[in-house]
Amino acid sequence: MVRRPITVREIVDRYEPACAGLAGGELEACWLEVSLRSLSSAARELSFSVTDVRGCVFRMLIDSATRLKIAQDACEALSYRLESGIRSIVVTGSVARCEALPNSDADFNVYVTDPYLRSLFTKSSAKAKTSHDLLMGLERELRKKMRMESLVEEMHQRGYPEWERSVTLKPFTREQLYDEESRNLAISHLLNLLFGAAPVLGEAEFEVLLDDLLQDPDSIFAALFGRIALLHARHSLLQAVSMVAPVGEIPVEETKKPLNALHAIAGAISALLCAGLSAGDPQVPYWWTMDAIAASALESATCGAIENFFVAVTLTRGGQLPYDPGALNELLERTLAQLPTAIEDVIQWQAAHGASEETLESWELVSRYVAKPRLSQELADDLKLYRN
Repeated sequence: MVRRPITVREIVDRYEPACAGLAGGELEACWLEVSLRSLSSAARELSFSVTDVRGCVFRMLIDSATRLKIAQDACEALSYRLESGIRSIVVTGSVARCEALPNSDADFNVYVTDPYLRSLFTKSSAKAKTSHDLLMGLERELRKKMRMESLVEEMHQRGYPEWERSVTLKPFTREQLYDEESRNLAISHLLNLLFGAAPVLGEAEFEVLLDDLLQDPDSIFAALFGRIALLHARHSLLQAVSMVAPVGEIPVEETKKPLNALHAIAGAISALLCAGLSAGDPQVPYWWTMDAIAASALESATCGAIENFFVAVTLTRGGQLPYDPGALNELLERTLAQLPTAIEDVIQWQAAHGASEETLESWELVSRYVAKPRLSQELADDLKLYRN
């Protein structure tokens, strides 16, 4: 259902020519010119060209590839001092999905053995009231054991922004991902591992784990439900901002949170459709997957709404399109109105390709969560997938 995420090596090899093409004005020679062709009509509707979208995309690719290479080199430089219980270190989120901006940070998930994870538990762990609190406590202990300040310093020496001192460092185990009792704690990891992860140390160990996860429908659907929960939670944030912040009256420094909300929603929609249609890779950016989605069985109105949203988010994050919370929220509302229809198309596609009854029932459940924001918001709040 979900294809294997690309590796850091593949990302760097693929995008170094793109960087040269951008600097030399040879965009037409780059692979992305063909990849983003389906977005040209959506760009024109916003009075931009596909070249404008492509320029934003190239900058994201450059920033992402640069950060991944820095993270990989820093981890390798410190690998000699890492304890044996650390199996793999993985960069997650926007940087791994090649959607980074100049101010994006590198988030890490650390794949460890079960005994190593138990060594991170303290007396405070037993008092944790939520899975979120427990994970934060485990992260604090892991930062101490790994001497996180040394890793950050190694990254700074290689060009990572000096102002960025804090990066996340969340531990997880194989057992945890499959244990029903710790499913809540595992969902945030599954979100990253299946839809946005690039190993920077211990690649072979991570590949073995990923192969197993990709064969497990329960893990995939747990991650999908987490995506839906995040989608509706971020939507609520944007609605609130659009109602209290008239156009032109919100300081630039205060736009980061709602813009990140738009970004998370675009990624969630892309992951849902690509996983359901087997027509793309949820690991890669939403603007990259649009060609595969456009070539699928989705109705033209649905494709058009999603394309317009993806282009608007890309141009706004890239600084080309002025930030207008009201207009962006209106565009998002039109997109979300089409999403239940898109999931119904996914179900029909799955049925036509011989999906099992169990799989079809799971997608029916996905459809209900997509159509009922309250259910998803309750799930997001219960799992502590976001902070107010």
